[in-house]
Amino acid sequence: MAKAQLEAGMVLDGFRLEERLHRGGMAAIWRVSRSDIDFPIVLKAPFLDFEGDLSLLVGFEVEQMIMAELKGPHVPRFVANGAFAIHPYIVMEYVGGPTLLKRINEQRLAIDPVVSIAIRIAEALGDLHQQHVLHLDLKPANVLFRPGGEASARPAASRTCATGSGASRYRQRRSTPRSRRRCRRSS
Repeated sequence: MAKAQLEAGMVLDGFRLEERLHRGGMAAIWRVSRSDIDFPIVLKAPFLDFEGDLSLLVGFEVEQMIMAELKGPHVPRFVANGAFAIHPYIVMEYVGGPTLLKRINEQRLAIDPVVSIAIRIAEALGDLHQQHVLHLDLKPANVLFRPGGEASARPAASRTCATGSGASRYRQRRSTPRSRRRCRRSS
């Protein structure tokens, strides 16, 4: 597997890396562009120097498979996946609204806005659950709000699992003992 360091200006499968927006513990998020896509997009690429912990890579591969299947306003629109043999990544719609963490840190919220936010988050989670997916890393930093106010769950590598009737294809192909335990506890 290639271990190319991503840098602004690089082109990966036609996606031009413009700016790194976030560097997390397992992946980086890049603002990217491609001439045939007319909405803002980002590329999420895992760090490939995971020092032998294959569960991180397996988790990202599961996220790739699940993201390609999810639909609706409560998840970023899927655009493309990168091949694992070359460079794994996910390209998705950029949800430009604030995170719940930012809202909490900016101001103390009265009860009515808190209830409204809780309802929007519950609707987003309900939408995911109807698609047989549990988000296992739900926290204020992973809840985004679209400009129209809808809550959107930020994907999280190895912290999402398929459940119910749609789960078998994911579990058969890419399940690890750790992810099976986590899904069982959460469902």
